Amino acid sequence: MSIEGTYTVDNNKLVLTSSGGGESYVFGIAEHTLIIEQEIPYVKENTKFVLLQ
Repeated sequence: MSIEGTYTVDNNKLVLTSSGGGESYVFGIAEHTLIIEQEIPYVKENTKFVLLQ
C-alpha cells in the first residue's frame, strides 16, 4: 500500500498525513527505531521498525 502525503517530526513523534488529510499515522521515535502507535491495515500496534546499520 502506498499513500502520498507529508510528514512532521515533533517531540520524538513522526506523524504521517495523507495528501487529502483523511489518514494520519503516528510513530514514536526511539534511538534507531520507529514504533507505530496505532494498528493500521497489515501492521499491529507497537510494531517496531529498526534501522539496521
